[in-house]
Amino acid sequence: MVVSNGLFDALLFGLLLLGLGLDYAIPSLQGTAFLLACGAALYMAAQEWSDALERRGLWTQESLATALALSVGGFIYFRGRNGSDLSLLIMSIGLMMASLMVAIATLSAVGSVLKKLSPSPLLGYGATAAGAVLMGALAGSLTLNTPVIAKVVSVVLAFAIWKARETVSPPAQNPSLTNLSAPQTSESSSKPQFDLGASSSTLAAPVGAPGAIGQRWQLIPKRGTLLDRFLPV
Repeated sequence: MVVSNGLFDALLFGLLLLGLGLDYAIPSLQGTAFLLACGAALYMAAQEWSDALERRGLWTQESLATALALSVGGFIYFRGRNGSDLSLLIMSIGLMMASLMVAIATLSAVGSVLKKLSPSPLLGYGATAAGAVLMGALAGSLTLNTPVIAKVVSVVLAFAIWKARETVSPPAQNPSLTNLSAPQTSESSSKPQFDLGASSSTLAAPVGAPGAIGQRWQLIPKRGTLLDRFLPV
């Protein structure tokens, strides 16, 4: 779903501030409101990181990026903020699922190396994993038990940095808009075409769509990505 830049900004930064407000009003939440808002943004950012690598012709897998980013962020929250039994249970289940995703991605990358007789898929694997771990570590540090006002200031400053960057160097219009908004005129054109030989183990996006954006429902701003906006935070 394509939305205006202003609405997208309001949703992203508004949800982050709403989470902080709830945590401040209800201390017993142990920061889980902001954790959920931050986790949702991190999940989409990790997807976009994988999309960006795929557009550059690198091997990547969306599940690897999201699993690593959320696991690292959640583990930092568990170790540094909330070590309760409930948090431990959720963290254990999450890590178990994430380990399965990482194992599948590793086997897929090794299979691509053997199939292509080239180590190039390992470069994409490393880039996907490194970016996801870094994003998870940065996002996880936001959830630690620091003063709420400091986090609010950080979110507001990040919003100002993003708007300044948007004004000075506007990001290009999202190339997926044409594909998502163009009417389908025939039965054959209405069906996505999938490339079973794609570099990642997931199905490729419909022909003409950038990365994997066409595969899933998500809010898409007219310019830039969530990753552009979330990195300053």
